[in-house]
Amino acid sequence: MSPSSSARIAWFEEIGAQAERNRPAPAPDLPALVGVVATSGRGQVTIDWRPVDGAAGYVVHRAATPEGPWEAIDHRAGDLLAVPHPPYTDTTGELGVSAWYAVAALPSIDASVGPLSEAVEGQPGIDGEALLSVQIDAAAQTGPVERPWRPIIGSEHLALLLRGAGPGGHLVGDELSEAFRIVRDELGVRMVRAHAILHDSLGVYREVDGEPIHDFELVDAALDRLLETGLRPVVELSFMPRDLASDPEQSVFDYRGIISPPRDIARWSDLVAALVRHLIERLGRDEVRSWAFEVWNEPNLRVFWSADEAAYFELYDASVRAVRSVDETLRVGGPATAAVGWVDDMLAHAAEADVPLDFLTTHTYGLPPLDLRPITERFGRPELPLWWTEWGVSPTHGAPINDSVWAAPLVARGMRSAAGRRE
Repeated sequence: MSPSSSARIAWFEEIGAQAERNRPAPAPDLPALVGVVATSGRGQVTIDWRPVDGAAGYVVHRAATPEGPWEAIDHRAGDLLAVPHPPYTDTTGELGVSAWYAVAALPSIDASVGPLSEAVEGQPGIDGEALLSVQIDAAAQTGPVERPWRPIIGSEHLALLLRGAGPGGHLVGDELSEAFRIVRDELGVRMVRAHAILHDSLGVYREVDGEPIHDFELVDAALDRLLETGLRPVVELSFMPRDLASDPEQSVFDYRGIISPPRDIARWSDLVAALVRHLIERLGRDEVRSWAFEVWNEPNLRVFWSADEAAYFELYDASVRAVRSVDETLRVGGPATAAVGWVDDMLAHAAEADVPLDFLTTHTYGLPPLDLRPITERFGRPELPLWWTEWGVSPTHGAPINDSVWAAPLVARGMRSAAGRRE
């Protein structure tokens, strides 16, 4: 049986969104799964299986016959076709029509899907009990309550903290600040991603007569307002300032975040080092040591990085060395990729280039985060912190699920799935 070749939804390749991956790291072959069972229910089929060592995720396939042809089930998550663990409930089949299911293990999202398991039959039923009875023993103890949402949440660019009235007369900065305060006080969140801290809206860099000028006045204002909420930043080192960009016309979003590499990597390094030095001088070394620095945003998508993977690694190396030139104890990480891309490649590059990687970051939408522990263990980094610096119900603004009744249970399911994994 031949599985589908990709664990990502079609848009990742079809619209040409993937930046060139030219530093690939090898991934191991995984065996076919065993113990796959399908249980039919009302309007759905639940597939279960025995997990295998080394798998970061699994891809469930469906076919009309036990011989195929096999297609990965698109659960309309938005990014990936892979899930982190069993069980998997398929609600996309035709009611009353039998289908065949098989599951493949996945060592990495950038690797080929492994061999399919034996096929099992299931049928989404038309009839059946509509209600589910649940009994809860409130006195039972099953273990500690994990809170995987506490380390970090994502955010739009922090320049919004300085905004006044927006659409409908809402005070954008006030409302964003209040949202940060709520998640700190009521949910115990500790850090927030400081997206686009080098964007031109904060005026950090310009050149006059060919000489660079650094200006962190607006960065200070945005960070001061953030710190007032009790949160600490993960400072995302992006976008590229216009005067430093190799191609200023390459940009994303209405606010024109410039996505090209620097035309002068040394000046980029000087900017990053100057920012870090300024923050320490203004706020104190102990304060900034409680923060972290993340290099760029989703460089594996051409809409966010106009160059290739090798150019991103050059940017990463320059950035981490600039940060560490100011203070060797500051935390720096990446690759901040979309749809769990380049994770193996980042780990391999950090080892080969002997550059610090203090935490691993990536993004996904519409499903629980994959289990990246087998990948970090494979590279001899079993305790490396894993931060999902973007994770939510949909990557699309205005998606129907965003404000639907399905959004909250999806988030709850994702948090339950990630509970007990390390940061």
